[in-house]
Amino acid sequence: MTKYHSARISRDLQDALARNVRHWRKHRGMTQAVLAYEADLTENTVTKVELGRADPHLSTVESLAAVLRIGLADLITLELPDGGQHGED
Repeated sequence: MTKYHSARISRDLQDALARNVRHWRKHRGMTQAVLAYEADLTENTVTKVELGRADPHLSTVESLAAVLRIGLADLITLELPDGGQHGED
């Protein structure tokens, strides 16, 4: 049996995840409550992810990507959907 260890994700990755989840949720016309329900998560978890205050398990990120109908890479990319980079002014 494989034992999984929790590893903290970088601040940049947390920020990218937060921005991308928020972007794709709004693009799909979903509320946090609907996204949470469909991903079988709590609304508090979705809120924390979108605020960059969560250190989510991979399964959480996979659930969000599935409900948002995007690839996992789309949620963790540092590039913004419009082609910009996170952290640019």
